[in-house]
Amino acid sequence: MSNSRAMIWKAWAPPKCKFFTWLLLQNRLWIAARLQASKWAIFCTLCVRNLEMAHHLFFECPLARSVWQLVASWSYCSTLNLSGWRLDLDLEESFSQTLGDGGKKGHTLLILILWTIWNWRSAIILRDR
Repeated sequence: MSNSRAMIWKAWAPPKCKFFTWLLLQNRLWIAARLQASKWAIFCTLCVRNLEMAHHLFFECPLARSVWQLVASWSYCSTLNLSGWRLDLDLEESFSQTLGDGGKKGHTLLILILWTIWNWRSAIILRDR
């Protein structure tokens, strides 16, 4: 098991949040990027500017970035500020390198931020149906 996956299961987050993050790192979330294989082009639900891919949705989208900045400011945890992250890494590498030494608290906070962004996106989709 990779280091980042071990961090997920040891975090204090609820099991559904851990499972969600595990799916995210395996690129198994049902986002628009998976539908693109069927030639569908679906834009990010939050910003409606870019195609919805996991990396964009959670780290590059302006609304998601504002969530990260607010939590970094609120928690006094500078490692959560995306400006210090290497966004050219894949999701699993970003996860392990960004909070590799953050301990259980940092890993739990990371998982809960990802879960919050996902729920925000899902609520918008359900509202617009």
